[in-house]
Amino acid sequence: MKLNVLSLAIGSTLMISLCGHAVASAHLSDSTSKAGNLSSTWQAWVDSRAPDSDLMASDFSTASQPVVTNFSYAGYRQSEQPLPTLNNAFSCSSGTTIDPATGYTIFDVTQYGAIPNDGKSDKAAVRDAIAVAEKAIQKGSVKGAVLLFPKGRYRMNESSDMALIDPDSKESLASQSITVTESHFILRGCGSETELYMDQPHLPMDPKKLYSIPRLFSLGDGHREKVSTITQPIKGGTSKQIQVSKTEGLQEGDWIEIFANVSRPDRIQEHMGPYRVEPSMKKLKQGLELREIHQITAINGNTLILAAPVQVDIHPGDKWTVYRSDRTEEIGLENLAFRGNWKEKFKHHKSAIHDSGWGFITIRKSANSWVKNVTFTDFNQGLQLTDTVNSTVMDISFHGNPGHLSLQFQRSFNNLSMNVRDEADTWHSPGFSHYSSSNVHLDTWYSSTSSPDLHAAQPRINLFDRTEGGWIYGRWGGATVNQPNHLAGLVFWNPKNTAVAYSSDEPYEFMRPSAFGRMIMPVVVGMHGKPVHFASQQDYYRYINRKEPQLYKKALPDEPQAYVESNGQPVLPDSLFLAQLEYRLGALPNWLEKQ
Repeated sequence: MKLNVLSLAIGSTLMISLCGHAVASAHLSDSTSKAGNLSSTWQAWVDSRAPDSDLMASDFSTASQPVVTNFSYAGYRQSEQPLPTLNNAFSCSSGTTIDPATGYTIFDVTQYGAIPNDGKSDKAAVRDAIAVAEKAIQKGSVKGAVLLFPKGRYRMNESSDMALIDPDSKESLASQSITVTESHFILRGCGSETELYMDQPHLPMDPKKLYSIPRLFSLGDGHREKVSTITQPIKGGTSKQIQVSKTEGLQEGDWIEIFANVSRPDRIQEHMGPYRVEPSMKKLKQGLELREIHQITAINGNTLILAAPVQVDIHPGDKWTVYRSDRTEEIGLENLAFRGNWKEKFKHHKSAIHDSGWGFITIRKSANSWVKNVTFTDFNQGLQLTDTVNSTVMDISFHGNPGHLSLQFQRSFNNLSMNVRDEADTWHSPGFSHYSSSNVHLDTWYSSTSSPDLHAAQPRINLFDRTEGGWIYGRWGGATVNQPNHLAGLVFWNPKNTAVAYSSDEPYEFMRPSAFGRMIMPVVVGMHGKPVHFASQQDYYRYINRKEPQLYKKALPDEPQAYVESNGQPVLPDSLFLAQLEYRLGALPNWLEKQ
């Protein structure tokens, strides 16, 4: 049964008053003062739902209003369950060996040679503790592991550690990372009183590749194996089922990847809106890579039933491949403070050290994992989720000397960040890159001197929900060959603008007359804060037609470079993600109401 739309929208707004977050509360005062401003984009989304379902009706169509994606499946266990919580009686000094809430065994790093506050490296001792914990998981002698860092400073990369690294050996350079490759593994500290300090930067795997420096911690592992192909078409958002050529080698609970490299120009054009692929967009001209990560809930003959909707249109002629994707699950990182020794004035792409010398965390090839209550200070690269699905990042913050990148979802699907503050004026604030889709950044705060980060290489269908920060040119990522910065499907919901590009009188360009800066017709709903108006498609046409006159047969219209609703005033529902989740479940989960 469908819910009453107006009641739902107002209910979602009132729910925010229970959350107690500074960012959420700021948006509450804006929205409640305009309580009648129900979004037509939201109404169109509700109208598009099939009866008794949160899926889009297969026969629904509208020429006047875009239908945004259903983002409600993002997050740890699709945001239906709270993140795992250790027992309240657990104390960093209690000497407990088994956490009664999770049943995980506690491995205290100080029992394996780590000595906080002694001025010496603890890196080897941490590795020893991880090795013992992982071996116990492999043997099945423990249900899971909590790697505990009691209070104090642990020195994680000293000169003595770097003296062991051979810069001419790929294996040695790769060993700079501390790795965790087993599922059901939590790294936990005692909040701000547990600090993991990185004194020396890591070295690049390839000096010519500024992004090739290993992170301090690399969490997760996996591999994939081709098992099938998709045989029947699907309209994106309308189904949780796919028809495949065979199901041998698959079972309920498996993770799969569905992948196609689309070369047909008309199919690529579907993701480019009114614009055309430019000659400089070399990667896109080579092919549009479409990829989603799903979990199988049931198998019926040659039909796979999935936990979440397929978000993109499936055309079997695009030769969709199905891979079984073995990946680590339930990796957690919580109650820790990471600090680097990055003190120089940052210059973008000056060197590998500037870009990522002090890089802390990458979570890769993982599912249902999380990061919560973590701070990052004086770093180049904070946190990156790569090839990760249904994971949550919440209540984290970035501080100290400005560096390169704070938080990014890369090659990832259906992940959620909540209550993230980038107070370090990081060059790239939280964002999306590299084929990522269906991810959500909710309640993100970043500097007025920055902008949303969209790092190119074909991200699509992502949501910035109630973000607050600047809209400054030059902070978008992405090489020219990897443009656009974002393909169709990007949504900004109730963003609060704290600074525009140059002045409030100058139109903001999603399609810039430069080598960089291409966002394909985002949906912008409820923009408020400092005034901003948007450049027209015609403005961009005048530029590109002089440069590439063969691209367009007729001029683009005098319409904004985005689908814009309620510019200057926030809308209801206050949060698109929360409203969609409430619509799907009938009520918001208790864990969200208690935040």
